[in-house]
Amino acid sequence: MTWSWFAVPIDSQKGAAQQSYINLPIHLVSPQFTQLSKDTDKDKDQLNPTMMMFFFAALTALAAPALSVSVTYDQTYDNRQGSLSTVACSNGINGLLTRGYRTFGDLPTFPNIGGASAVTGWNSPNCGTCWELTFTDENNRKRRVNVLAVDYAANGFNIGLTAMNQLTNGHGVEYGVVDVDAKQVAATVCGMPAK
Repeated sequence: MTWSWFAVPIDSQKGAAQQSYINLPIHLVSPQFTQLSKDTDKDKDQLNPTMMMFFFAALTALAAPALSVSVTYDQTYDNRQGSLSTVACSNGINGLLTRGYRTFGDLPTFPNIGGASAVTGWNSPNCGTCWELTFTDENNRKRRVNVLAVDYAANGFNIGLTAMNQLTNGHGVEYGVVDVDAKQVAATVCGMPAK
C-alpha cells in the first residue's frame, strides 16, 4: 500500500503566484497503481505517470469552478407521461430505463430534467448526473435549480419550461435563452441513488 500527496488549489479564482494549496493524501491500495522497479527499491513507491494524471484530473475537477453555459427550454420535458425511451438516456447500462424509471414523471426531480451537453449521446456515462444551474438576473439576484441530465444537448442545457421558470423567476418564455453557471453535484442531490 502506498500513500501519496497531491497539492490542490483552494481558490480557483486566484493566479498561481497568489494561490493557496491544500495537500490531500491519496491511499493507493492496488499494486497496479504503483510502478515497481526491478533495479532498485527506491522507486517502489513512485506513482505510475498514467495514474498521476488520473488523480490530478479527478482532484482538479473537485476544485474546478462552475462553467458558464447557455440554457434553453423545451416543453417536451414538462410532460409527466413523456417516455424515457425517447431520450439519449433511455436504455443501456447507463440508461434510466435500466434503473427502473419509465416516464419523466417517475424521475425524482421531475419537472427539473432536461438535456445536457455532458450527455454526449445514447448510453452516455453522464446519464442521470445532477447539475446545479445558477442564474444571476439584472439586479444581481441569484436563483438556483438542480437539473437531472436525461438527454443530449448540443450546447449547455435544454430544460423544461417549468424548470426554466423556476430558474428565471417566471421569465422563461420572455428570456428564451439565459446564461448560467453550471456545476455537477452529487446525483443524490437530484434524488438519484449513489452509484
